[in-house]
This record gives sequence, C-alpha cells and structure tokens, in this order.
Amino acid sequence: MSLTNRRVNRTLNKVSFDPSKSVLAQFVHLSPVTLITTICSKGIPDVAAKTQSIPVGREGNFFLFVCTPEHRTYHNVKATKEFVVNYPPQEIIEKIGLTASIFEDENIDKISRIGLTAIPSLRVKPPRIAECSIHLECKLVEIRDHAQYGIIIGNVVAASGNEETVLMQGSATELVNRNLSRNPLLAYITPGVSVSKIYDSARKAIEHTKYKNNFMGFGKYVGRYVGHGLGLEIDEPPIIEPNNQTSVRAGMVLALEPKIMIPKYGGAALEDTVVVTENGLEIITKTERELLET
Repeated sequence: MSLTNRRVNRTLNKVSFDPSKSVLAQFVHLSPVTLITTICSKGIPDVAAKTQSIPVGREGNFFLFVCTPEHRTYHNVKATKEFVVNYPPQEIIEKIGLTASIFEDENIDKISRIGLTAIPSLRVKPPRIAECSIHLECKLVEIRDHAQYGIIIGNVVAASGNEETVLMQGSATELVNRNLSRNPLLAYITPGVSVSKIYDSARKAIEHTKYKNNFMGFGKYVGRYVGHGLGLEIDEPPIIEPNNQTSVRAGMVLALEPKIMIPKYGGAALEDTVVVTENGLEIITKTERELLET
C-alpha cells in the first residue's frame, strides 16, 4: 500500500469519543497560569488561579476564562461585572496552589492571606497583584453558562505591566498575545536572569497539568534541556537546563523548545527563536500557531 493510500485510510478511519475524557486534552494548547482578582459585594478582594484562560480577538482586546458557578470568582464577576487578569512570574507560582477553595469565607482577604500584595487598578475596582508581571483590567461582556461551568468573557479596558516585562512596542495586550500565550518561557527571558530559572518556569508550568510526567519525554527517555543558544553551531551555550547559573545577556540568540511526549501517541514541540535585547527580547519566529489541515 502506498504512503498516500495509508494516509487516506487513516483519515477515513474515524471513531467517536467522549470529549470529557483525556483524548481531547492531548491536542489542547497549554495556556499559562493566570491569577484572576475580583471583589465581593462587601468590597473584599479575592484571587483564584486559572489555567483555562486566554486573550481573544485579533488585537487581544478581550479575555476569556472558564470558572465553575460554585466558585467565588464566578459570583463576584457576576455581581460586580469586573475582574483583573494577573500573569504571575516564576517565583510566585508556588503560591498559586494556596488560592484554591480553602478560603471560601468571603470575609477573608485571600490575597494577603497567601502573602501577595494588592495594589489599586487603573480602571476597575478589583486590585492588581504587585508581584505579577502583566495586568489586564476587564469589564464583563457576558457569561455563557453551561451545565458544569461558565465561560466568562471580558473587555480589556486597561493594561499594565512591570517596565522590564513590557518587552516590545505596542500595548500590553499585544505582549500577552505575542509573548505569554505563545510560549510561557518568553515571560522570563531578560538580561541577567539565569538559564536555570527559564528551565524551572517550563517545568513548573507543566507540573499543574496531567502531563507532568511527560515533560521533555517519559521514563528513561527524558531530554535534559528546554533550549539552547544559536550561533556557529546548531546547539551551543548557553544550554537551558537545571542548575545552569549562566546569565542571559543582550545579544544572545536562543532556541526555546519545550516538549510533551506521550507513550503510544507521540508528542508535541513548539519552538521559538528569540534575540535577547537590552530590555527583553525580540521573537524572530514568524510561524503562526493555528492548526493547519492538509
């Protein structure tokens, strides 16, 4: 049988599956962790970690996240019609687990309880989190309720971020679209940061998912690095690996290639090539991330 015939037979041999099962998750892009801040009717701030969240729209002027109707975030957004999306840096990822529903009393300020700092927002009442790098302030557009969850859509009315994090020209929403949602590693690449921290950011992002044991391989087949330098050789220093304290410097060209490998299915690797600049980085990979049908 020819290769073409095998491909045709494979595409025609379809089977049904339950979309709530793990089959679909193998093909879904992993989005970075965000912290959603809201306030209750009494004005007390609240924070919750969300992984099913993404900027939407051609210019990133809307933001969408999924939340269960029983959660305080859902009720606060529905009542006040405002929320703030905060993108946390690697060093506070460890605190995110504490923002789960262990403090359901609305009289508890969950932000201060877990050791984070609330600062006033520019256009909405829910606060920004000072320790986070990027903030998108949103006004509620609509909530689309389903049986077990709600899809919350907001209009981004203000965007701000740390000076060293706003790496490219344009609005902060463009930064989120082009950097953070494209590859979470890009948020941590600035001159002076050690390459081991870049590696740690990739590892910790996957630890919050079902694929934590498939990061860079599985079993004894595990890659030791998530990227490397480019120059006269294909792979050259700095190698982005654990315990490598080499500092990123302006002028370096880096290839970032985190992978997920699943036994009996295969894997996925999305690579970005970047040039480190004095203020951050420039992405020189032009390939879009949409799925292409052939």
